[in-house]
Amino acid sequence: MLLAIDVGNTETVIGLYARDEVDAGTVLEENVGVGIGTETDPTAPRGLTHHWRLSTVPTRTPDEHAVLLTQLLDLEGLDIAASVTGIAVSSSVPHVTAELRQMATRWFSRVPCVVLGPGTKSGMPILYDNPREVGADRVANAVGAFDLYGGPCVVVDMGTATTVEAISAAGEYLGGAIAPGVAISLEALYQHAAALRRVEISEPRHVIGRSTVWRGGSWRSWGRPRWWPPAGSVRSSPRIRTPLSTWSHG
Repeated sequence: MLLAIDVGNTETVIGLYARDEVDAGTVLEENVGVGIGTETDPTAPRGLTHHWRLSTVPTRTPDEHAVLLTQLLDLEGLDIAASVTGIAVSSSVPHVTAELRQMATRWFSRVPCVVLGPGTKSGMPILYDNPREVGADRVANAVGAFDLYGGPCVVVDMGTATTVEAISAAGEYLGGAIAPGVAISLEALYQHAAALRRVEISEPRHVIGRSTVWRGGSWRSWGRPRWWPPAGSVRSSPRIRTPLSTWSHG
């Protein structure tokens, strides 16, 4: 089974993927009565059997990473040495990337480990002026979207930063855009607008806000996508003017 680690600026998401139905069946037999896994979740991505979400802590050591991974799998009744046959890492935080490399080398040296980064052969041509500048998370998004939906397609990743990736029909990474994420955009609004207060992030009942709280919600859910610059940059690309798929996650 593949242990996938996605390190974001705010949170780290870990997923355990079965290579085939045999792997999935084995996991389900092992974790009966122990953890819920994802076997009853119809929305779970293809092959995903378990997933966890942690805070990204840049000061966490390789040994601490190893302890966390071992304990998370143990909570589900899984032995990392017996269950995991490969580790894949995509990280937006360089220091954490280095710590995870050391963790894999020290504690899981018998398990093949791939750390996505400059020089990694992803199978997707990167049509960037300098391909080494493209973040690992953005390449992973593009490769995953093209594998699932084909091209042309656009990927929107709403994390600490909101990123947009454009992939051609031929499976080429054309480029994209980066903008402040929803949370940090709201934080900047609260910091610089004295009369506005923090409100819960939720979909408003009306597009036109009828109170200060609802106006803030309307901007978050409806207003921002209308004026957001990457929409124009996607339309301007001659390689993706045909009907395309859009994949959004966060």
